[in-house]
Amino acid sequence: MGQFAYLGKDDFGARLQLLLPFQDDQTSLRARLLEIFAGRTLSFDELCDEAYPDPRFYVYVESDFRGALLGLISRGEMIKHSVTTRTIRGLRGRDRLQFPH
Repeated sequence: MGQFAYLGKDDFGARLQLLLPFQDDQTSLRARLLEIFAGRTLSFDELCDEAYPDPRFYVYVESDFRGALLGLISRGEMIKHSVTTRTIRGLRGRDRLQFPH
C-alpha cells in the first residue's frame, strides 16, 4: 500500500508531516474481502457493519466496498442475490453476498 503525505508549512526547518495510507486500486481490498469472508453469506449492510470497525478495513468507505464487491461479482468470483436492488449493477442494503470457500 502506498502513502499519501501532507507536508505542512515549512516553519524554520520544522515540518509537520501527516501520513495516510493510500490505495490506488482495489486489488488488495478484493483479495482481503475474499479471504476474510470466505464461505459466508451475508447482506451488504451486514458486511459494512462488520468491516467498518475492523482495522484491516479502516481506510475504506462504503463506496470502496461496493466497487470491490461489484468487481468480484462481475468476475464470477462471488455471487450476489438481489433483495434490495433489482439491477445487476446495484448493490446495497439487504442484497445477499455469497463468498466462496
